[in-house]
Amino acid sequence: MDFIEFMKLHRTLVQYFFMDLTKVEYFEEKINGINITEKVISDTYFEECDFSQCTFINCQLNMCRFLNCTFTSCMFSAINPLGSRFIDTTFTKSKVLSFDWSQTQEVRGLVFINSQLDYSNFRMIEIPKLIMTGCIAKGASFEDVNLTEADFSDTDLEEAVFFKANLTKANFKGARNYVIDPNTNKLKKTRFSYPDVMSLLTCLDIIVE
Repeated sequence: MDFIEFMKLHRTLVQYFFMDLTKVEYFEEKINGINITEKVISDTYFEECDFSQCTFINCQLNMCRFLNCTFTSCMFSAINPLGSRFIDTTFTKSKVLSFDWSQTQEVRGLVFINSQLDYSNFRMIEIPKLIMTGCIAKGASFEDVNLTEADFSDTDLEEAVFFKANLTKANFKGARNYVIDPNTNKLKKTRFSYPDVMSLLTCLDIIVE
């Protein structure tokens, strides 16, 4: 092993065992296996960072910014992202539980793939083109939210709340367990698949024989 390879290995080991997000800027870094509980992270900037197997529990992310970041096999629980921004951020095979997205300053290009988002709050924010595919989002809240062209394909939406949501051109193909009232949500060229689309009839005052 030459000196350059040794330094790369040393840097990786330091990041894995000792990293605790003490810097204010992170660029193109691989952040692996950190565990942060009941802490406040403020005014920290992350750009093109890859998080893997990280855990954040009962934390505040105050005025932070995540740009072009990925989270793989990570765990978030009871997070308050007050004034933070998530731009072109992707979560894969992660648990993002009770995450209060309504407290963010900006959310754009948000992607969830094969992730769990139980009881997450997306109330009153603009998230057109949201991607949430192959996920579980039990009890998630989508109230007064712009979900134009969102993709919920193959996602379990049991007990999720849709109220005054703009679902224009949204995709629910393969999604299941959703209850969407056509009277209180905007449906225009919204895509559904059979048989789950029949659940829309339960909100109408009709009799199907």
